[in-house]
Amino acid sequence: MFSEKRKRGNLGENIGVEFLLKNSYLIIERNYLKRMGEIDIVAKKGQLLHFMEVKSAMIQVSHETTKAEDLKASDFNVLEEKDDSIFDPYLLEENVSYQKRKKFARVIRFYLSSHRISQEVDFSIDILAILIDFMSMTARIRFTENVSLF
Repeated sequence: MFSEKRKRGNLGENIGVEFLLKNSYLIIERNYLKRMGEIDIVAKKGQLLHFMEVKSAMIQVSHETTKAEDLKASDFNVLEEKDDSIFDPYLLEENVSYQKRKKFARVIRFYLSSHRISQEVDFSIDILAILIDFMSMTARIRFTENVSLF
C-alpha cells in the first residue's frame, strides 16, 4: 500500500513519462532502485542517454481532488512551461540536495557498470519539475537538461 504522497509522486512521474514520449524519448527504465539511490527515469533520445530526476508539487489541491490513484497522466493537459515565475515559489529543483546528488552520481555509475555501458558514454542528467494543478487538471513541466551534480 502506497502513501498518498507516493501516489502523487507516481502521478508526477507518469506525467513526465508521457511528456518525454511525446517529445521522442525512448523510456529505457523507470524507478531504477538500488541501495545507494534511485533513478526515476532512464531514457534515450538519439544516441544520448538521459538520467532523470522527477520533482513534482501539487497546487490548488482540494480534499476531493487528492485521490491521485483515481487519475491518469492522460487526464491532464500537459504544458511545457517557459515562464519560470510560475515555478518560483516551489523551488522544485532545489529539493535535489547535495546528499541526493551524491547518491544520484553513485547510482548512475552503478547503472552504467551493471548494464555493461562504458563510463565514457555520453549522457545527460536532467530534472523534470512538474506542477500539478488538480483544479484545472493542468500539469506544467519545466525540463532542465544537462544539469551539474556538483
